Formats: sequence, structure tokens, C-alpha cells
Amino acid sequence: MKELMPNLRHIFLFRSPVKSISSLIKVYNEFPPLFKALELNQFLSTCIPLDPTTAEGNFSQMILNGAMSKSQSIGLHILAGLRTARNFVEQTGGFDYIFTYEELLENEEEMTKLFGFFGIQNFSLEWKKQDSQEKTFFSRKKLKQVVVDEMESLEEVINFLKLPSLDSCVEDLKKYINCG
Repeated sequence: MKELMPNLRHIFLFRSPVKSISSLIKVYNEFPPLFKALELNQFLSTCIPLDPTTAEGNFSQMILNGAMSKSQSIGLHILAGLRTARNFVEQTGGFDYIFTYEELLENEEEMTKLFGFFGIQNFSLEWKKQDSQEKTFFSRKKLKQVVVDEMESLEEVINFLKLPSLDSCVEDLKKYINCG
């Protein structure tokens, strides 16, 4: 793509996998009818976000036959996104910048860089104070009250995808994406 569009800029934004998995499990636990209607198992088994160069193992079948729990299936999808980002770097030479959700919330300089990529110089940080989902079942306030059981092991997924430890800090995950 960079050959066709030399001015194209790629950024990657991710959230701490542990926090992301926990958040999605909370949403799932709080509103299972939505996920039942969406046929979540079917979706999770057929839409694993890996690029075509990465084998999927037998995860699709494990999801469909119940050998992988819902939380493990959600974890697989979050972690597959990190593996796909790493493959992108290997195949294209990299992203122009990698941001993390946590850094954007905590560091105004990171937010300035992100908006700068889009040519925006003057912007408000008021959005940080407001919950855009305030009136929904997955508002920040409601999800903070939801207790999630201890996360089930994702070691098989981590080893298969050749990822760093799940409890790695976001800086180490950024290094993994950039350098392997």
C-alpha cells in the first residue's frame, strides 16, 4: 500500500490486553441477550483477526465445541490483534506510531501526537471527563460495579501466537509489535 500511496500513514491503537479482555467479559456478562442474538460463538469461531500468513490452529473448532470458554475466546481475539499488528510490521516496515488507550487517557502529549497526525492542532480534552455510554448498560459507572471472575488461562493462545506474557506492560507490548 505504501508504494501506491506514499503519503499514507499507519497508526496502531491498542489497550492493555488484560484490561480489554476484562472489559469485554463485563459487557458480555451484563448483557448476554445481545450476544446470544449476535450468535457470538459463531462470530468468534469464524472471525479470528489473524492475517492470512498466520495459522489459526484449531481454535475455531474449540470455540464451537465449547472447549474454549467465552472468556478464552474473547482473549484469543484481543491477542490475535497484537499478533496481526506484529505481522504488519514484519511485512511493511512498521507503523508511523503506536498508541495505547492508557497512554492517551493519561498523557496529553500522546493525545497531541495523535491529533497532530490528522492535522488537528486545537482540540478539547473534555471528552475525557464524559462517558459517551453514560445512558447505556455498559456505562463506565455500571461496568465498574461488575465483578469478573479470575481470568482463565490463555497460555495455549499466547504460546501459539508467540506473544509476550499477558501481564506485560504496554511498553513491552509496543516493543514486541515493533521488534518481535
